[in-house]
Amino acid sequence: MKTGIYGGTFNPIHLGHLHILQEFIRRLSLDRVLLIPTRVPPHKQAESLAEAEDRLEMCRLAAGEITEAPVLLSRLELSREGKSYTAETLEELKRVFPGDEFYLLMGEDMFLTVDRWYRPETIFALAKICAS
Repeated sequence: MKTGIYGGTFNPIHLGHLHILQEFIRRLSLDRVLLIPTRVPPHKQAESLAEAEDRLEMCRLAAGEITEAPVLLSRLELSREGKSYTAETLEELKRVFPGDEFYLLMGEDMFLTVDRWYRPETIFALAKICAS
């Protein structure tokens, strides 16, 4: 199964996120997407961050607008203490969905720094990197 992984603070999730997500689904022929709001973003300061449950609910409402493929919400990173790292998230997802082919979806701003993230070799081994 081709599974897109789309994470972020989503503070708030907005039409730009949804448009990018729809394009990724269409262009990559994704079977589904896991939408993963993070508790504490490791890549930027999160001042005035809305409560995790509020951001999760915003994501739930936004996911209902996507009709191109199922969008499943994941609490994986919200349930962690401290910063969430993509490498650890992908390792956990690989255990849960061992047969899936993962596509890590991101904007250009994150793509330009992904080689400097925590354990980038793990990220590159477990997912295809897709930027818009």
